[in-house]
Amino acid sequence: MKLFLLMHQKELHRKTNTGALAVKILGGEVEVVLWERTKPNEKLLNAIEQGGVALLYPCEESEVLGETTVYETFILIDSTWQEAQTIYKRSSYLHPLPCVK
Repeated sequence: MKLFLLMHQKELHRKTNTGALAVKILGGEVEVVLWERTKPNEKLLNAIEQGGVALLYPCEESEVLGETTVYETFILIDSTWQEAQTIYKRSSYLHPLPCVK
């Protein structure tokens, strides 16, 4: 399993940054990608293009992860809820991804 943390710039300086905890615990399974509105990360785009990627995000059509649901890679938006909504809305490359919970 691979986890991309799509992180808002402001999250780097927050004491409550849970992404730092994920990196500390999961190590190499987690990759932090700073979100840039006009310049998406190439490695993240390549992973999406290869398939097997799901977005951990509360969409209306989010599917519940179960034994039959198989994804190799997950993207988690790491920021406040308001910033996460902005990141999702302004990142059209995330919209076709299946949302899971």
